[in-house]
Amino acid sequence: MSSDAKPFWHDALALLRPGSFRRYIIGSLISDTGTWMQVMAQAWVMSTLTNKAILLGMVNLAAGIPTLLLTMPGGSAADRFDKRKILIGTQIWQIALAIILGWLVLTNRVQIWHIIVMASLLGICIAFEMPAISAFVPELVNRDQIAAAVAMDRSVFHGSRLLGPTLAGWMITKWGAASAFFGNATSFIALIVAIVSIPPRKVGTKEEEEQRRSGMLEGFRYIKS
Repeated sequence: MSSDAKPFWHDALALLRPGSFRRYIIGSLISDTGTWMQVMAQAWVMSTLTNKAILLGMVNLAAGIPTLLLTMPGGSAADRFDKRKILIGTQIWQIALAIILGWLVLTNRVQIWHIIVMASLLGICIAFEMPAISAFVPELVNRDQIAAAVAMDRSVFHGSRLLGPTLAGWMITKWGAASAFFGNATSFIALIVAIVSIPPRKVGTKEEEEQRRSGMLEGFRYIKS
């Protein structure tokens, strides 16, 4: 390895200097932590409603099927439209779902079908959110920083999987399960603020913009060839 090669941590620290990516990654950390809080609280609430394994598994199935079926349309939408608007829209969608679940739990009206339906609606949202994020992050940094930016974004996502459930467990013990859902709803505000503060991407060349509008069919043609 060349002695001039910089270690990964050096590139990672450079990304955290003031700028668009820094604001995004802080908002993403808060939002992802809230999401995993809700995942843990949702599983806990389900366990209080039923002890049937098939019903517990249906929550993940309900979220996974829409995500699987709609990720490609979500990727096409991320190419065609403003990714910032897609991400803001999906955050607002998730705020609404979290508040509804929190209210149902708080008023003791929650039922199994409520959680399954909310999980499926969340799966639809994620199908559009994740492709938009995957395409959005590289736009926030220089070309030579893309690998480090993607790695840090994924590290934050997986790190929040440890922080979120821990925080949710503490909140459930102290204030009840509804507090974790409301906490998740609040966490999305951080990412919305970060995204709003980031200017839209610069318009590319005519060829680049044409490629963005090509959509899924062009992707299928590429795979076939």
